[in-house]
Amino acid sequence: FTKMGYAGNLDPDFVFPTAIADLAKKTTLSVSTKNDEYNYYIGSEGVRMASESSNHTLTYPMQNGIVENWDQMEKFWHQSIYNYLKCDPQEHYFVLTEPPMNPPENRENIAEIFFETFNVPGLYIGVQAVLALIGCNSTFQRDPDSEIKDAIAKEQEQAINELTGVVVDSGDGVTHVVPICSGFVLGSNIKHIPIAGRKITKFMEQMIRERGEKIATEDLYFATMKLKEKHGYVAERDLLEEFAKFDMKT
Repeated sequence: FTKMGYAGNLDPDFVFPTAIADLAKKTTLSVSTKNDEYNYYIGSEGVRMASESSNHTLTYPMQNGIVENWDQMEKFWHQSIYNYLKCDPQEHYFVLTEPPMNPPENRENIAEIFFETFNVPGLYIGVQAVLALIGCNSTFQRDPDSEIKDAIAKEQEQAINELTGVVVDSGDGVTHVVPICSGFVLGSNIKHIPIAGRKITKFMEQMIRERGEKIATEDLYFATMKLKEKHGYVAERDLLEEFAKFDMKT
């Protein structure tokens, strides 16, 4: 998913899938028109258009946080800036996030597109884990009813103020455990786990199939994803006990 908005807002202004529905490849007999260059859709609108129209093909320009299709990604950013944020990029500074261990070539390509295509005056590309720790800096609160002793809570607060800690970043395709010291990522100690939200969705989808729930095949994945996001939780005690609850409802 892409989350974007203006600095100072508590929540993103827009949240939608990082997907683009572009015109399918034309045959040699097709006559191109001037509007073809802009006849594409992004996000939820792109997903809908690809399902309703045979003229558009849905693609995901990013995989596991890494850009893999730069032409499509540039189109995606164009729509995001002009049609959603409705701003002139030449008058705004931009902050973009990147996963840990992002190849330097990707960072260079991002900078080239934003400076040469969109003519932005400034660009900052930050590691997601570091920005998450910066976000904790302003939201950390001590719970008076917590079992954690006051001294430990103070140590935690001090560590966050110094931008030192460990961030578990679990997204759609991959989970990273990122140690940070004084705002710098300790790259050699990053742990990479190829299990994240998409795997959980697929696992739940299989469980729903086994239960024989009456959900259309084409709707099952998105229905499972919404179910996970609305009702999913972390087991506080015994995982087997949670599975027993599920088995009782079958």
